[in-house]
Formats: sequence, C-alpha cells, structure tokens
Amino acid sequence: MRPALAVVLTLAGGAAAAEDWPQFLGPNGNGAVEDAALDGAVKLKKAWSQPLEGGAAGIVVSGDRLYTLATEGDNDIALALSASDGKQLWRTVLDPSFPAATSGPTSTPALGHGNLYTLTPACKLRAHDPQTGTVRWTVDVKEKFGAQLRLGCHASPLVAGDSLILQAAGRDDHRLVALDPATGAVKWSAKGPHRAISYSTPAVGALGGVRQIVLHHVILPPDPNPDNVAARSGLTAFRLEDGGVLWTVDFEKNVSWETPLLLPGDRVLLLTWNDAQAYKVTRAGDAFRAERAWATEDLISYVSPPVVRDGHVIGFGRDFLTCVNLETGKTVWREKLYPGSVLRAGNRVAVIGANTGMVRVGEADATGWREIAAVQAVNRGASVSTPATLAGGKVFVRAEDELAAVAIER
Repeated sequence: MRPALAVVLTLAGGAAAAEDWPQFLGPNGNGAVEDAALDGAVKLKKAWSQPLEGGAAGIVVSGDRLYTLATEGDNDIALALSASDGKQLWRTVLDPSFPAATSGPTSTPALGHGNLYTLTPACKLRAHDPQTGTVRWTVDVKEKFGAQLRLGCHASPLVAGDSLILQAAGRDDHRLVALDPATGAVKWSAKGPHRAISYSTPAVGALGGVRQIVLHHVILPPDPNPDNVAARSGLTAFRLEDGGVLWTVDFEKNVSWETPLLLPGDRVLLLTWNDAQAYKVTRAGDAFRAERAWATEDLISYVSPPVVRDGHVIGFGRDFLTCVNLETGKTVWREKLYPGSVLRAGNRVAVIGANTGMVRVGEADATGWREIAAVQAVNRGASVSTPATLAGGKVFVRAEDELAAVAIER
C-alpha cells in the first residue's frame, strides 16, 4: 500500500488511505493490496526494531502510527508506536494476563469509525482513542455473550460497513455478533448450525452479489467418544445486514484454526492442518448453496492464508512455497523456501520465513518463483507466527521477542 497509487480504499464505514493496513490481513481481509509497492528494482533494508514479547497479535497501521497488543509483566497492554522509527507513543494497560493464554494476546486490533478496537485473551473488547489509547467503551464478551474459551479470546474484531463484527464463540445465539462501533451496543447476534472455531477470525465479502460473513465452524465428536471420531471443520455464511444464515457446509474430515479466504468467482478457501478445500457458492434467488470445487494437500494451515494472483493461489504447504490453479486446485509448482507466510502487493509477493527471520520479495506467477530482494528482518531461528503487515513503504514483521520494520527502497 503505497503513496505511489493515488487511490482511496473504502473500508469499514470510512475512507482508508491506500497506505494504511487497518485490520487483520489488511484492508481487504486477504493479505493483499492492489498497488505497486513491491514493483521495480526494489531493495530491502531493516529500518528499525524494538523488543516486543508476550503475544502474537498482528500490526495495524494508520498514517505514521502502528498499533498492536503485547504482554508486559503481569498485564496485557495495547501499544502505539511510530511507524517511522518504532518509538512508543502510548501504552494502555488492559487486563491481567490470562493464565491459559501462554502465548499472550494474539487478536489483531482493528481501526475504523475513529476508533481502535482491541480484544484481550480475558475476553474484553474495547474501543480506544487512537491518538491517546484512552478507552471509550468496553464489552465483556464472556459476561455479555457467555464465551467459554479455555485459552481465552483470540479472534480479531473486524469493521465491516457500519458494524463491528466479532466471532464471540458465545452460548445460545451469540456465536457471531455485530456491534455498534460507536457504543458497543449489540445490533444482532447469530448462532449457526455448529460451534464457531473460537480462535479463528471470520471473513467478510460479497458472494453471489450479497455481502456476507463467512465463519469457520467445527463439528465436535460426542463426549465421551467411544468410536474415537475426530473433530471436523466447516463453513457457515451469515448475511452482513442482519446475521441471517445463508448457507453452510461440513467437511468430511480435518480441522484447523484458520480464517476463511474469499476467492474470485464466488469461491471460499479454507486451509486445515492437513489440506486446503475450495468451495463454489451459487445463488438461485434468495437461496445459496456451497459445493466443493477442489481440494489439495499441497497447501495447509500455518501462519496465514495464501494470496491470489492471476488465477493462481500462492501459499505454503509445509516447507514449500506452492502455486495451485485457482480453477482446478492442481499444483503448478513448488519452491522449497521452508515454512513461512505470504502477502501480495500488486504483481509481487513477499515471503516471510517462519523460522529463518527473512523477508523475501519476488515474482510468484504461473511460471515459478524468482527472488528480487531479501533481508534478515529478525533474528534467525526466532518464531514468526504472526502475519506480516505492509504499509507506508515498510513491511512489519513480528517475531516471538522482536518487532521489526523493513524498508522498501529503490
């Protein structure tokens, strides 16, 4: 997302400048932006880094400010840093650390309607003043919706139109909720046929010409389970306007905590820990139906969903950067870059090594992977389990103990 593109992206009930990354997986919720940030003879340079421990929450950016969550001592905190040099602008103590959330907060904040929204493992959803960190309102997700999460709340809030969407994983009719961004008041809540994946973030977009929220659900085996039946994943779509269920589909096997990815051509992709499954959504009048289009074991869930470029899906399957055909699911090529995650800007892809700490930029199309530039962003061997962020001429990488900014230069 670069000033080089003189466009404005409409997001979340307000204008988001093209250089902003306002919520989980970016302005379009797909880890991609349509600009020329990585085009040309680019060079990568580590611009700055700051120690940042306790958590794997993603980075959101507006202008020269970036925001995230972390653990400091016995408390979870919200932070604002300068995107230019990493200096702290403010910190706000949120909740005592949730004992079962051993990795700290992992929910990515969201920006929209003049607020910064945060969710802690203790299941407190807050709206902050982005300039000062002051809390404007708080919703106790556990108390309000009956969320009972062994590891705490980790789904990321999403701003969609005039609503704040949260996969609350609550009891009864409170598995998915839409709130008023200004007050936190409930606009609607919905249940669906199965339990929501408590640690997954839903996807928002248009399928069959209707704006909808696609939620990752799970079908749990009976308890006790004499036949040792495994849990299974599935997808349920809700109408954004009022939470009405539009369609649902159950997988035959496999599960993960992954976020669904909306694909061109009214398709939805979900990565499990064993495979990737794509479903085609069709509409006849007011009725929707989802049927499996293809599946592949060459893409699996890890750090983030894959990205789409020119009719191909590009992501990771274990040690391999993998390209599959969007229409057929057939593997086109595999490149051994070792585990990682991806993001896309225009025609190029950035690959972030999950264990190498490297950021690589290259061409990734139907003909293969061609590296253009690379840099060591964080310490080699550090775990990078957070999707990267692209904003203001920088790639932001969060490792287990460090937040680094990589400048894109020409």
